[in-house]
Amino acid sequence: MEAWQHASRFDPAKGKALSWLLTMAHRRAIDRVRASQSSRDRDLAVGVRDFEASRDDVEEPSRSPSNINESLQ
Repeated sequence: MEAWQHASRFDPAKGKALSWLLTMAHRRAIDRVRASQSSRDRDLAVGVRDFEASRDDVEEPSRSPSNINESLQ
């Protein structure tokens, strides 16, 4: 499809049609790989930003020596 849309850009003096078509396919493939990598990087950045470590909401009482002695008496 892209070849038909940009057929006016082809210049036979610069090379063969097959080379031109393969170059377009190669560039499109690179664009897709880069887009995929960028998407993964964004997802990872958002995931790290939004990550909240699990924690226990129960707070233990202080264990100072005086508290322990009072508890034992």
